Amino acid sequence: MEEVGLKFNDVQGVNLTVADGQAAFLNKTVDAYVAIDPTLIKLQQEGTIRVLRDAQGIKTPGSFYLAAREFASNNLELFKAILEEYYQVGEWANQNRQAAAQILAPKLKVDVPTMETMLSRRKYDMQPINEQVLRDQQQVADLLYQLKIVPKQVDVREATLTSEQYAAIIPDSIRNKA
Repeated sequence: MEEVGLKFNDVQGVNLTVADGQAAFLNKTVDAYVAIDPTLIKLQQEGTIRVLRDAQGIKTPGSFYLAAREFASNNLELFKAILEEYYQVGEWANQNRQAAAQILAPKLKVDVPTMETMLSRRKYDMQPINEQVLRDQQQVADLLYQLKIVPKQVDVREATLTSEQYAAIIPDSIRNKA
């Protein structure tokens, strides 16, 4: 929104599920809609939407694997093994997109061509949590507080592991990649 001179309070946001958001947009109940794959792909194929802005070039906080801190703290080796498997599967999917689409499509209830498009729009990667990631997350938390989306100030470090714990769960394949 900042790219075109809009502020957050210049628009009236409406929290809807993916399905309700799509219906509201198609019924012209809302003027704009933030769509995600596979819904976005379907709407593009039907020619019912015009993409105003995609996520290319937008710095995002990324995706995170979440667990209760106490459980994670007490099971560092388990988490290291799980993250190693996620990393290896992601690497395989990056190198075998058609085979990955064949496997994932029925599980996600989408057709294979849509799944192939979804996979072509992303690269599965994993980066360790470090100081920069925590600073970026704190900036997001601060922005959400300033916009009054969250009711109180959040310190992201209160919800994260220590740097030593993060170091203990970094899979060797990621550590060796750097």
